[in-house]
Amino acid sequence: RVLVTFGDVALIRPESLAALLRQPVGPEAPLALLTATVQNPHGYGRVKRGPDNTVLGLVEEVDATVEERTISEMWPGVLLAWAPWLWDHLPDLPRHQKGEYYLPDLVGIARSEGRTVFGVLMQDEDEAHGVAADRPLGDADFVDLPMPKQVWDG
Repeated sequence: RVLVTFGDVALIRPESLAALLRQPVGPEAPLALLTATVQNPHGYGRVKRGPDNTVLGLVEEVDATVEERTISEMWPGVLLAWAPWLWDHLPDLPRHQKGEYYLPDLVGIARSEGRTVFGVLMQDEDEAHGVAADRPLGDADFVDLPMPKQVWDG
C-alpha cells in the first residue's frame, strides 16, 4: 500500500490517517480517499458519492455543474492506494493543459474499470485546510488545533 499526502495539508491528525489506513484497499478497491465536509467549499474540488457511500468521482470546481457546486465534501489531497494497481495505472494518467498529471484522475480510472473507491470523512474540517500558493504558510495559524507538540530527537 502507498499513502500519498499533499505537502500543503500539514494539519491532518494522526487519527484521521489511521482511519484511512484501516480501509481495505486491494485489487477490487484500489483507492481510499480522506475527505472533509467544509462550510465553504468555494475553490475546492468536490467528492461525488454513490448510494452505497463509495466515491463515484471527483470534480474540480471549474468543471462542476451548478448542482455539483452545492456539494460540501472535498478532497484535500490524501489517498491510500493499493501499490500494484497504482504502479500499473500511473502511466494511464492523462497530461493536462499545463503539462501536469492529476492524481484525482486515478479515481475516474478505477471507477471506469468497475472498481470501488472508498472515502473516509475527517471529523474536523480544519484538518483539511491547505496552504496554497496564494496563501502564505503563516496564514495557517487561523486554525487553533489542539495538537501535541513533539520534539524530533533524531
